Amino acid sequence: MDVCGSRRFLSLLLAPLALGALMPWAAWYAAGRVDSGMMAAATLGVGMIYLACVHKLGDLELKVRRALGRRYEPPPPEVVLSVCLGLAASLVIPSLSCGALGEVVGFPRLEGTVSAYVPDELASSGARVSLASWAFSRGTRLAFFSGGEARMTVSRDGEPVQFASAWRTDGQSICLEHLCMQMDRASGRLFADGNVEIGRIRVVGVEAPPLADRPGVPWELHNLFRNLAADRWSDASVPR
Repeated sequence: MDVCGSRRFLSLLLAPLALGALMPWAAWYAAGRVDSGMMAAATLGVGMIYLACVHKLGDLELKVRRALGRRYEPPPPEVVLSVCLGLAASLVIPSLSCGALGEVVGFPRLEGTVSAYVPDELASSGARVSLASWAFSRGTRLAFFSGGEARMTVSRDGEPVQFASAWRTDGQSICLEHLCMQMDRASGRLFADGNVEIGRIRVVGVEAPPLADRPGVPWELHNLFRNLAADRWSDASVPR
């Protein structure tokens, strides 16, 4: 009987890795949040379970060695390497799975700050948005503050300039003047023109800084909506 090649050997090694991948999701569904303490406990627990499986495999291998005597062949180096790499993976997989969960539900929901992304609720707490790099230049930032004021920071001659404007909610949308962005309730992603993602909510609960440098909405955001509208019009005008 070759323990290293048996299905039992593979299942014992894969079970802790699968558990580590599922643990952040299960904890979030059960508690509504995942914090650093929970992740540390999950990582330690998965590592200990993996080591217990390796110990169990060692006991099985010892039994086979005694049963086969001189006919026994030790595991090949590839199997030993796989066991060592599996230990490293058991310590990393929970964090990777938690990161994937954060990408799906957004970090404010992952931390339990909000249960869903509702614009009317964000109007009382404020929120900071991470903007898409394809749509805006590096260093562009957007934040919505309680009280109906929005701040968008853009680069002017290499220096950050902050624009202040009013913002309002319209159902599941957030609007700056006539520029409305639809917000996904589950992930906090922001869409312009219906289905073009331009950012997502990264922080909920922010306070307004001192006075802004200039009033109004910067031309970067106006141009983005104008270009998206032009693309939609050009697509619609092409004969099918």
